[in-house]
Amino acid sequence: MRAPTPLNSHLVLDSSGAPTVAFQTRFQAPEASLGDGYVFRWTGNAWQMLGGPFPPGPPGSGVVALAVDRTDLPVIAVQDGSRGHLFRWVNGSWGAVGSEVDSGVDQSCDLLGMTIDSRNLPVVMFWQAGSVTNSLEVARLAW
Repeated sequence: MRAPTPLNSHLVLDSSGAPTVAFQTRFQAPEASLGDGYVFRWTGNAWQMLGGPFPPGPPGSGVVALAVDRTDLPVIAVQDGSRGHLFRWVNGSWGAVGSEVDSGVDQSCDLLGMTIDSRNLPVVMFWQAGSVTNSLEVARLAW
């Protein structure tokens, strides 16, 4: 696969061992603006881009984490300022998974990682930086 110089790259394997990768670009080019994110899946013969450049959410978002669910569908976590959004690849497009991930209080919330549990639900890790205390949180998202 040929691609612009990646930042924030992620690699996961599906149940057959085929890789899916996600990354953001480092430089601006006609086909890839600075900071755009991409997800590619290996088909067995070639790399297939899943959707267009990210973010599918608000401008300034960035791909933070990548996982594959029990049905081998990729799920990405996208950071948007102090909020996180999850998207799952279904029927040829990225669809939102539940509502945004937010601390619920007036704090900075940085999404750091994600996995999929045995019930096929996303589990996210995020850092909350408050005016008095900071905390590392792990949450199972059951929308």
